[in-house]
Amino acid sequence: MNNCVLLAEVLEPAKLRYTQDNQTPIAEVLVQFEGSRPDDRPSKLKVVGWNTMAETLQQTCQPGDRILVEGRLRMITVDRPEGFKEKVAELTASRIHSLGATSATVAGLTPGTLPPNPAPSFTPPPLASFNPTPLAAPVAPANVTPPDYDDIPF
Repeated sequence: MNNCVLLAEVLEPAKLRYTQDNQTPIAEVLVQFEGSRPDDRPSKLKVVGWNTMAETLQQTCQPGDRILVEGRLRMITVDRPEGFKEKVAELTASRIHSLGATSATVAGLTPGTLPPNPAPSFTPPPLASFNPTPLAAPVAPANVTPPDYDDIPF
């Protein structure tokens, strides 16, 4: 089963459009999320919503907001202006939760520019001060007799 949950920052307002045949609403919003390693650049992804999810995306997603999106991840083919086709990922949303504005938006930074990671506030103690408590030797119960290893047949 294809199910993806993504914590991301909204980069642009949602664009709402309608299909030609039966006027079904479709919304698209561009989001970014951090890489799995500290030195990875943030990745961008298009999130798509259909019907009521399209209206929800348009109403709740503002640039700089953090959202939690659940949906199906798929690959689509896009024609590039350079004359070739490119495969890109797209997330079709089934649920969305708004987590509010990011600290970057509150601090006055533009959406899509993440502030640098702050230095960690925890400093581990030096190894010389590490003094583990020694473990006590196991005590055998009084009513159990130890096995007799002389009866082993090899």
